[in-house]
Amino acid sequence: MKRWLRRSLELREEEKALHEGLPDHLKKILGGKRLLLWKEILQDLGYPDVSVVDDMISGFALTGWAPTTGIFRPDVRKPSLSVKQLVNMSPGLNASVLESILRTEPGEHDQFVWDETLSEVSKGWLGESDEFGECFIARRFPVPQKSKIRLVDDFSVAGVNAAFGLREKLKVQAVDELCAYLASMLDDTSKADMPGLVGRTYDLRSAYKQFGTDPWHAERLRIAVKKPAGGYGDRKSVV
Repeated sequence: MKRWLRRSLELREEEKALHEGLPDHLKKILGGKRLLLWKEILQDLGYPDVSVVDDMISGFALTGWAPTTGIFRPDVRKPSLSVKQLVNMSPGLNASVLESILRTEPGEHDQFVWDETLSEVSKGWLGESDEFGECFIARRFPVPQKSKIRLVDDFSVAGVNAAFGLREKLKVQAVDELCAYLASMLDDTSKADMPGLVGRTYDLRSAYKQFGTDPWHAERLRIAVKKPAGGYGDRKSVV
């Protein structure tokens, strides 16, 4: 830790210059993150997908082919739409999404969805827009859970998901895999090699909000939310 703390101080000016050169929509999202230090740590660990830092700096594309990481097993899933096809279809898809939102019956979580959306705008995660040129409009809706309400942005209805391809099968390790790994360590290691085991978990709040899209997608991706007091058929009640 002392080594990397010292290195973070050495990289301070380079980090500052990097952040000043970021696209405007990424400056708030990536503000305060030591990206160059993170890349050096991954290189030092021999992590196979160091380019993830470069993707984070430039922003991620949500259409086309995902880059191959070398971490997950090969499993090709081709896009069912090309980006050109998506652009050509977007006016009709957008009209359908907006019409669906306008005709939705009022729900008990409408105010929460609206307030959370405005909160994300204030944090720089989203930006308000009145432009409806070439764009892809997703529908935002709430999913109640035990102790909270999670917001889901459905880009499948906008055709965006269909224009994205993978060459690998993505797998996110969960608590079950962690427990199995720890159990295996305890079973296969003598007490002399592992006299004690202490652990701690961390949960990054709003984790996926820490990643931005590239400029092309940032200009075209939209999320539509109906104002709680908006009337049926009133397009001014949707942003």
